[in-house]
This record gives sequence, structure tokens and C-alpha cells, in this order.
Amino acid sequence: MGRRLCAEAVEALKAQCVANPDVQVVISDGLSTDAITVNYEEILPPLMAGLKQAGLKVGTPFFVRYGRVKIEDQIGEILGAKVVILLVGERPGLGQSESLSCYAVYSPRMATTVEADRTCISNIHQGGTPPVEAAAVIVDLGETYAGAESIRHQHDPIRRHHASFRFDSTVGNRHAGDCLR
Repeated sequence: MGRRLCAEAVEALKAQCVANPDVQVVISDGLSTDAITVNYEEILPPLMAGLKQAGLKVGTPFFVRYGRVKIEDQIGEILGAKVVILLVGERPGLGQSESLSCYAVYSPRMATTVEADRTCISNIHQGGTPPVEAAAVIVDLGETYAGAESIRHQHDPIRRHHASFRFDSTVGNRHAGDCLR
């Protein structure tokens, strides 16, 4: 559950997302909705701004309900992304439901990407690694993975720094206008 999108969601991705981005950002509540609602506004705007300032072609950010880490393989393969960055709510443990993780993977493919291919930055929250600091580290990681020194794209900035649409990975329903703000 949460590792694959349904056919409807796949078609929506193809229709609404930037094809072949250097970096695709995906947000998912994963196992903790609190982690996203508490940290979202503090991590996504500086992350998106930093990736753009690095000269990267950045995909349309979107939300996947109940998504798990493996979903970035399918998303990366569908969109042709060089790098997929997943911001996901961690399993609430030790009384900390606000902890967010970032999983970054280069050239993800459903058939060949393994867990060891991913880089994880965990414990992102005000009591751990502050979201703004994590955003800076994630930008550096995305820039390195995408080979930003040789890939510079001119593109229009995304007008809004929140997820443009979202998917429910369990049933694949697209919820336009029902995104995190």
C-alpha cells in the first residue's frame, strides 16, 4: 500500500507535471500527517527556491496521500526525473509525530532501484534538524545528484510554493484544489 499510483493518477501526472525535470519534489504524509502539516510551510518554499536558484529544472511539486518511499521510483520513471526528492512523514516514535524525512534518489526506476540507492535525511522538525536548515542540505544534495554544473535551464518560476494537486495512493483519486496550504 502506498508504493504505486493507480492508472488515473499516472495519467494525471503525465498531463499536469513537467516532463524530464532535473528534480521532482513529492510530498507525502506517509505514516504521520502531523509531520507534513507542521513542517510543510517551513521546508517547501526554501527548498523550491534553492533548487531554482541552483539553475535546476524543477518539476511540479505534488502531494501523495499515504505514500511510501518506494513510490518515488514509479514517479521518477513516469516523469523522466533525474532526481526525485520525497518529503515524507516518519513513523511516529518516542512521542514525536512531527518528524519528517527526506529521501532522495538519482534516476529512480521501478525494476532496478533498491533502498541502498536512496539518501535519507531524517529527524526534520523544530526539535531536530530545523526544516529551513534541512532544505539547504536537500538543495545541495539535489544539485549534486542532478549534475547542476552542466545542466542549467531557464524556466518560469512556479507561482505557488505548495503542492499543485495531490493523489491518494490507496485509491488513486486526484483531489484538485484539496492540497496542503
